[in-house]
Amino acid sequence: MNIVKLFIAVAFGLIAQNLQAQTFKNPQKFKSFGRMQVNYGFGINDVFNEQKVNPLQIKFVFGKQNEHAGVGVGIATANFKSRGSNGGLNMNTISFSANGHYNLMSLSENKQSPFVRASVGYAAKVFKDYVKGLNYDAGMGYILTNKKGARYFVEAQYLTQDFEDFLYEGNKLKAESIGIGVGIWF
Repeated sequence: MNIVKLFIAVAFGLIAQNLQAQTFKNPQKFKSFGRMQVNYGFGINDVFNEQKVNPLQIKFVFGKQNEHAGVGVGIATANFKSRGSNGGLNMNTISFSANGHYNLMSLSENKQSPFVRASVGYAAKVFKDYVKGLNYDAGMGYILTNKKGARYFVEAQYLTQDFEDFLYEGNKLKAESIGIGVGIWF
């Protein structure tokens, strides 16, 4: 939980500093945006039977944004697999989430911009072998724009996934991980 508190403190500090420096004389219009990313994380806690799980996540987010801030809805699929050689844990999720981000520099004026983002969602039991539970993540990253205007990004991420009714009803597990993500912003 200390990592989450650190992410939140740094994010709010950067946002507050940037908001103080901006002038809001001209309201900005919100435009549609999309983001696709692939994240890989390393488990930082024992989930079950002294096993850590590493998540591989593919996430799509669509929403509205202005030059600095944006909100959207996302859908993600993730595989949580333990590092052990004995088979270990292997859990899959499909989650739906609410997402928000803040770019520290205006996207139209700058080819690069640091950003912070966060999301909270729920993994529904869509298929028989999938698990359900609350999830949330936060990340800090950097957007890079090529000569043709395509935006790519790289980020550091903290992810938490709760697993409800694991093996039997009422049993809850929690997986925490830190990792890296790459993606495209359109």
